[in-house]
Amino acid sequence: MSTLRKILGMSVLAGVCATLGALGGELMFVGAAPAVPERSICLLFDVSGSMAQRIRTRDDPAGRTQLQALQEAAVAFVQRQDLRSDALGLAVFSTGARVLVPIGHDTGQLVDAIGRLQAQGATDLAGGLDTARSLLGGINGERWVLLFSDGKPESVVMRTDPVHGALAAAAKARDAGLQIVAIGTGLADEELLAQVTGSAQNVFVSAPERLAEAFERSEQYIDSRQLLASRAGAADFQQGLERAAIWASLIAIGAGLGMVSWQNRHLRRRAFSLLDLLCILFGGALTGSLAGAAGQSLFWALAEYEQFGAAARTVAWIVLGLGCGLGMSLFVPNLNRGRAIAGGMTGGIVAAGLFLGVVPVHGDTAGRLASAAALGAFTAIALVLLEATSKGAWLVVHWSPREHSKLLLGSTPIVVGRAAGAHIRMPNDPHAPPVLARIQCEGAQVMVEDPGSERRRAVADGTKLEFGRVTVEVRIGEPAADARPPRQTMAPPPAAQRPPAVPAPPPRARQPAGSGRSADR
Repeated sequence: MSTLRKILGMSVLAGVCATLGALGGELMFVGAAPAVPERSICLLFDVSGSMAQRIRTRDDPAGRTQLQALQEAAVAFVQRQDLRSDALGLAVFSTGARVLVPIGHDTGQLVDAIGRLQAQGATDLAGGLDTARSLLGGINGERWVLLFSDGKPESVVMRTDPVHGALAAAAKARDAGLQIVAIGTGLADEELLAQVTGSAQNVFVSAPERLAEAFERSEQYIDSRQLLASRAGAADFQQGLERAAIWASLIAIGAGLGMVSWQNRHLRRRAFSLLDLLCILFGGALTGSLAGAAGQSLFWALAEYEQFGAAARTVAWIVLGLGCGLGMSLFVPNLNRGRAIAGGMTGGIVAAGLFLGVVPVHGDTAGRLASAAALGAFTAIALVLLEATSKGAWLVVHWSPREHSKLLLGSTPIVVGRAAGAHIRMPNDPHAPPVLARIQCEGAQVMVEDPGSERRRAVADGTKLEFGRVTVEVRIGEPAADARPPRQTMAPPPAAQRPPAVPAPPPRARQPAGSGRSADR
């Protein structure tokens, strides 16, 4: 139960503190101008005849058409955009393709045009992509195509392959610097849309009656990719590097504060000493700077290769977890440093996976906060489990019949006493010396040193050492499922009350053979 209590307590506290650190980083940059250029989005909608099909559900037996569902979702999308800085345009395709609203900042014009859409004709996807490329040509900043289609491309010219034409048009659009996101429904080919956009991550397939959710997910994805993929210049890179370093440092410091405070509470020590705080602040700042710099620099270098976009963020979270694990090995005596690093990296991998899964759905901020919580919680869980399952020798500190703690034994001496730096503190005995004992491993032996007499002795597995009301039990070998309570043993009487020792009689000297005969003579 002691291990389970420590897992729950340390993981919750570390997760909360890491989240507060991430939240502090988010608040620090509120109101700061993002290093992101103005973006332009071309809404490219399939209005072929199949869009007139009705969507019948239990709540709506008569059903509305797919076109009506598209119009409702598209209007909501337009009204959510900030057209003071961004720009939107509208193009449609069926048997042919045409521009309905040029790229601009007029919400009303877009809403009116969407409301007048009609479904008819074939599905000329290639013509639609060429039209979107022409519409966005010559515009500065980021350029996006938000494509919607409910079916497969169809040929409008005899003896032409509609799929080949669509892929060729999409390649030209991407080569021109356009980024394509696709929403598919009905008979839309998800694999083909992934080829059109250049990545399966850019495709959102939805049931016709849930188009509004698909538009929201695509919008969040565009927002996140816009922040991550901006490469405006060296000044923006430096600013992004500084922000990433500060933000990651706050997470590392928060996670460290949570884990160290619970570790000290577990050992009945005060939450922090001045040295603890300095180590956490310095270590967190160093770890965060390395993680932020690694992630930002790697992403900057790989920004042109979208398929590697997730690698940079994964590396940053793993470095952050590595630093947390390494830092905690300084506060948990005799914790194997290599295993502590592996435990921290495990927490970083979990955080990276959560980040990559949450951001496309819920946005960057939610992804960062959730991943920070996961980093702190899972790193703490890994470190406690490593400590609980470590082999060799350890101490079970029995504070009371129901409360005990575990400390690993190794080359670092475990100090028992009243000193502030003692691992097992005796705060209730003001007359106790600063150091009552030092316990450590020397090879296969566990040695106990009495600083007062400078005597050292080896102790066996199961030895009980009494220090006032605290019992320290020495354990050697495989750890049990839970620590056993100390056996009731009677302390030896004081020296003054002990009976005097009776010396044993000296052994009788043996006479050599023949000595008596010589004496008679």
